[in-house]
Amino acid sequence: MTPAQAAYLRRETLISAAINCALSVVFTFLAFGGQTRIGWPALAWDALPQSFAIALMATLVPTMLTRKRLVAGTVASLPANGGKRLHNAWLRALIVAIGTTAVAGLLHYLLLPLGPADWSFAAVLAYKSVYGALLGAAIGHVAVRSALTGRISPEGRLP
Repeated sequence: MTPAQAAYLRRETLISAAINCALSVVFTFLAFGGQTRIGWPALAWDALPQSFAIALMATLVPTMLTRKRLVAGTVASLPANGGKRLHNAWLRALIVAIGTTAVAGLLHYLLLPLGPADWSFAAVLAYKSVYGALLGAAIGHVAVRSALTGRISPEGRLP
């Protein structure tokens, strides 16, 4: 990986983290604003749509932007790793979102009961924003790295 590719990957990962952190704050206010105490079951349920939305958008948007930049020649592709890949960005994003939601949902239901029964709004806001940022960064990083291995056809298109 060249320094330019590494910088691109780092920048896109940080952008994904920042956007998903900000959106998580907004949706936390919409879902829990005005409540002083929030029980862990509500947090576990809320993790499902949050995880789905973050995984879907953190896969789809960076993939589409990276593909556009590859075709335009503003970013160089990485060598393909030889594995089979799903080229349909929408289908790939949906599969990632469903898988992420299943795993994240299970982890929330297993781990949240180990903590406090009720959370303050400030604690929920901090938790949801950090969770959104970390999940967005992780998924975005993988999505951008995967998109960078796209092969461009002689006509300037990706398969």
